[in-house]
Amino acid sequence: GACCTRESGPPAVLSVLVASHEDIGENAIYQGLVRACTASWTEPCRRRVSSGELAWAFFSSPKQRFVLVSAPECRAAIPEFVRGVAQADVLVLGIPAFVPESRVDRWAVERAAIARSQGVGSIILAVVVSDEEDSADGEGGFRDTFLQLEPRLQDCGIAGVVWLPVRVTVPAAWGTPPSPGRDAAIEMVSRLGHGGSELGWWNSVGLLTEVLESVPDVPVWEGDQLPLRVLVLESCEEGAGEEGACAVSLVGRVLQGSVWEGAECFLRPGRRRLLVLSVRDPHSGRQGSRSHASAGDYVDLLVSPAPDCSAANRSADAPVVSRPRLFPGHQSAALWGASAEESQVWVVQLRVLELEGDDPPVVGAGFVGTLHFGSETIAAEIVNLIMANEIQTEVCHAFPEAALPNMLTQCSVRFGRPVALDTFESTAGQLGRFVLCHAARTVGVGKVVAVAAAPS
Repeated sequence: GACCTRESGPPAVLSVLVASHEDIGENAIYQGLVRACTASWTEPCRRRVSSGELAWAFFSSPKQRFVLVSAPECRAAIPEFVRGVAQADVLVLGIPAFVPESRVDRWAVERAAIARSQGVGSIILAVVVSDEEDSADGEGGFRDTFLQLEPRLQDCGIAGVVWLPVRVTVPAAWGTPPSPGRDAAIEMVSRLGHGGSELGWWNSVGLLTEVLESVPDVPVWEGDQLPLRVLVLESCEEGAGEEGACAVSLVGRVLQGSVWEGAECFLRPGRRRLLVLSVRDPHSGRQGSRSHASAGDYVDLLVSPAPDCSAANRSADAPVVSRPRLFPGHQSAALWGASAEESQVWVVQLRVLELEGDDPPVVGAGFVGTLHFGSETIAAEIVNLIMANEIQTEVCHAFPEAALPNMLTQCSVRFGRPVALDTFESTAGQLGRFVLCHAARTVGVGKVVAVAAAPS
């Protein structure tokens, strides 16, 4: 089937990634938004609740279709945060009002830096204030939080952040209040919302859901003619496919390209070749089908092993009825529209982040870390540093000894196995970007530039 245009499909979807600092309760903002969306708009068409992975819910308002995605707040969950960022249009970070320690600063700056480096243009910092702070003289904790955190964001090159004072409220109609910070509506603090427009605050009154409905410059996803990339959120068996094989429902976002009924694609990691039996809209709860889905759409794909490779997808002692052998958790699952070039050595551009409270490692030749992509997590070693450009002065240094925070450093990295990656220059969306971690700490962010060598 030929690729179709977005105009013939349903309205675009705004994907909102939400993360809350532990001091206000994990998932506090997300749970509040789900409550508020349910009260103001419609019941979620589909919803997934998870403590260690991404949780999500589909909503529709009179103005927009939404997917709310919740990322775990703990440091060990950075890979899940990266997976959420890869498909997000907007990031909402929930933080407590001013605290003297720097742990909130580091938490917020790290996640904002990752999101901005991965192509998320709209970042909202929701500062949770108490009733006492709301009634205090001036802006109280909200202004203190802004004055403390804004310079740190600027130092990392993060500008254009929208600051919102919010509080957790529980309407009387909902009965007994839940535990603090959880399962409550999130409401704009009216009096604070009118003040300080010079700080870039949202200068209006209303629910945070109304703010999301009015997010300016909603991204227009392009690249329908490029090879297909779908980041998978969920998988489950459903019905039967070709030759009696079990069919599997895959829910995810099309990051690039188009998909239609009858299309063949690869499930990566690995090379499991699948046939798309139908394309459905997850906002409709699996009811009905669509002719196609384009970049930016969320889809529910019913897939089965391609007829000529069902045997290859089945071990020798497996029963005749097989499925596409999806791996547990599907954190790294992605659909690719065609086999891509693989290599064990790639050239990347790296920017080391200077995060407060860290004793940063020396990032030079021989440095070993983990690269997190939207669809994969791979151990990597830096082979050599090729060139570094100072961000402020654009002065170039050949063969530097180490990658420094104030520089963009081009280097070659070696993976433990040949892998297929998207280069940043060849994509129209958010692909070709990564986050570098070491010992569960975020070290830097970057982009894939090119293949450095053929696989050995």
